[in-house]
Amino acid sequence: MSEKESAIEEYLKSSVAVLGGGCYKFEIRGSRGYPDRIVKLPGGDAFLVELKRPKGGVTAKLQKVRHEELRAIGWRVYVAKTRGEIDDILNAEVGLA
Repeated sequence: MSEKESAIEEYLKSSVAVLGGGCYKFEIRGSRGYPDRIVKLPGGDAFLVELKRPKGGVTAKLQKVRHEELRAIGWRVYVAKTRGEIDDILNAEVGLA
């Protein structure tokens, strides 16, 4: 049995905390399709992460549209299904990759 999305989300939150940052629920009332979390790293850098369950997690069409809208205005938006993908994102963001 694969991990639940909530387990991947907890891994993201704890991994960001180790780096000295914060990981917050990202929600725009009355709007759908936005990424799940906004990640803030020391120094004020921030990016967005959409979390999916490892097995069968699919990014919906509206989510893809929202991600592209956000990227078009300069936000970095990632989709992660596994702990390894979260590690890759954080390594790239903190310059370890």
